[in-house]
Formats: sequence, C-alpha cells, structure tokens
Amino acid sequence: MNYPKYQINFMPEAFPGYCSTACLMGILNYFWYTTFNMKDTRDIIRLGLLWKYKHGDMLDQIDIAYCLYQLWFKINIYYQMSAADYDYMLKEPVLAFKKTLIKSYHSAVQWDTYTHTSWLKMKITSDLFMKIKNETSIEQHFEVDFAKTIKKKQSENTLFLLGLDGYILLDEPYPSEGFVSWHVVLCSWFKDWYFQIYDSWPKNNPLQVDEGRLGLAMTKINQFMFISITSNE
Repeated sequence: MNYPKYQINFMPEAFPGYCSTACLMGILNYFWYTTFNMKDTRDIIRLGLLWKYKHGDMLDQIDIAYCLYQLWFKINIYYQMSAADYDYMLKEPVLAFKKTLIKSYHSAVQWDTYTHTSWLKMKITSDLFMKIKNETSIEQHFEVDFAKTIKKKQSENTLFLLGLDGYILLDEPYPSEGFVSWHVVLCSWFKDWYFQIYDSWPKNNPLQVDEGRLGLAMTKINQFMFISITSNE
C-alpha cells in the first residue's frame, strides 16, 4: 500500500484556550505521523517550552518556532513590522506588546506578563527573540506581504503557522464590543483563490479562506507575524 508522504488528518482538537499547542501537535502529526491530541496538551506545552513549564503557561508562536528549530526543522519567521520596529520590540517588549492591544486590554498586562484568562498567562519579555536574532540558521524577514510569501513558499514539505483574529477568520460576530480574539492556525497551501486553513476547532477543517478575509484576520491584531516550518528530510 502506498502511503502519502505526510499525514492527511493531522490537526487535533484543542483544549479551550490552547490553540497554539494544538498547532504544535498538528505540525508534529503532519511531518512525523504521530497521533498527538487533546490528552497530550500538557506534555506538548512542556516540549514547546523546552521543559521550562509552569502551571498556566501557554505557547506563543515564537516558542513553537524555537522548539521546532531544536527538532531540526527549517524555520523562517516573517514580520509585517520593519526591522527598526523589531529592534524597538527587543528593547521595550512590554510597550511594543501594548501597541498591539486595544486600550481595554491594557490592564491585562502586568509587569512582563499578559493574562489571557485567570489560568492562562503568557510571558512578554521572552529571551527567545534575542536568541533567534543571534541564530543564523533561523531566517527572519521584515515588511512582508503574507499572501505573496505563502504562494511563493508553499510545498508539501512546508506548513505555515499564522496568528490572527479567530472571529474574523470564521466570519462570526464578537461576543462583546471591543473584543479581541488571539488565535493560531495552520495553513498548508493556496489553491483556486483560497488558502487552506487547519483550525483547532475541528468542525471547520479544512477551512477555505479567501485572501481578503485572511488578510483582515491577520492585520486585526496589528503587527502580524507568521512562521514557515519546512522538513529537512
């Protein structure tokens, strides 16, 4: 029997609030034919944080990028921001992070931590950005056009990790005024005018999203960042 090179049904359902962890599981399932799913959430967070896990921690895109780099994947990081804005982010991470938030969410930032919910917290002043800046094997690109980049770089050996607004992506109304939804999904390719998106909400997979809606969802959170993950095999 001839098996496909990579797994087809690779995206697991996420435990509520852990979409980024589900994406890391999906990446490993796709390339390695593993079967990680919701029950593995805590173990995969530990892996994503390189075993520096504390209860309530969640993965950011940069954590996933560095983890996969340690697992010998080829990593490219693409920013909407300029190189100068990136250097400012390294010097003033909390102030730069607040610029991505609407004012009603500023109170969620205390010292160097963003509290997503009462039990989910994300460290803002991660030293990974500086590590990655000094790591020549991880390529960084600034002021990019997300659509042109994905169309150019797509292949069966590559997945894209996208940060965006989940409600715009799914074309659903916000639960309250001024609400911001940070969500992370995987993208496999662009074909027939649509991007193929894999979400941790399984009812949606795979989701066909046009360039306009995907672009709006990504730019809603201000300065977007997305990552390409390519197998080195």
